[in-house]
Amino acid sequence: MTIPSGKAVTYLGTYGSWYKVSYGGKTGYVSSQYVKVSTTTTPTTSTGTGRTIVIDAGHGGNDPGAVYGSTYEKVIAFDIAARLASTLSNTYGYNARMTRTNDVYLSLAQRVELTKSYKGSAFVSLHANSSTNTSYHGHEVLVPTGESYTTNPYISASRSLGASINRELGARIPTIRNRGVKYQNVYVVGKNSVPSTLVEYGFISNANDRSHLTSTTYRQRMADATASGIHQFMSTYK
Repeated sequence: MTIPSGKAVTYLGTYGSWYKVSYGGKTGYVSSQYVKVSTTTTPTTSTGTGRTIVIDAGHGGNDPGAVYGSTYEKVIAFDIAARLASTLSNTYGYNARMTRTNDVYLSLAQRVELTKSYKGSAFVSLHANSSTNTSYHGHEVLVPTGESYTTNPYISASRSLGASINRELGARIPTIRNRGVKYQNVYVVGKNSVPSTLVEYGFISNANDRSHLTSTTYRQRMADATASGIHQFMSTYK
């Protein structure tokens, strides 16, 4: 749609060089070069109380992640991440920040550093799995181990966050096997400084999982389930 020059819009968030705004009952993105921000407010009617959730779309740029034919993990992860950001912001009132807002490469250290610069309250990294064994299937959530590798001071909270997301995925998408919560040494989780977890939404190498991962309907369900899990955790985490 076209917004006439000089019209006021409602500011909902910033994503890279884009502003998320609402106008005329619709929500969308406008290049920041066309918008002048007169006031900056935090949602007051929301349950998220404006706390920042950092959403990390795995891989990107010259790092495609797992690939199966024309199906790329980096594309799946980014699409779910954008949907998750929208749900967290519009439904729950969080300040959702994405580590990448387009198809660019970020190092693992950069993703962790962005969590600090965004002053995040929680961090969730989104991925899709793959295996040479096409019978492997299901979603799983990775949380920090108690080994010396982990420097994240929020091990227990990270596990609670992961368990909450896992429960919602299992309940809302029963057509994908629930592989559960797993303790693993993952850089963006173990080296972060806030409650952190990594979600693997399914195996792109498995036909059933791939049919879900390439479906916009199921990607939205994945995003909504993840948002609900995050919110349930944040509601009890201070």
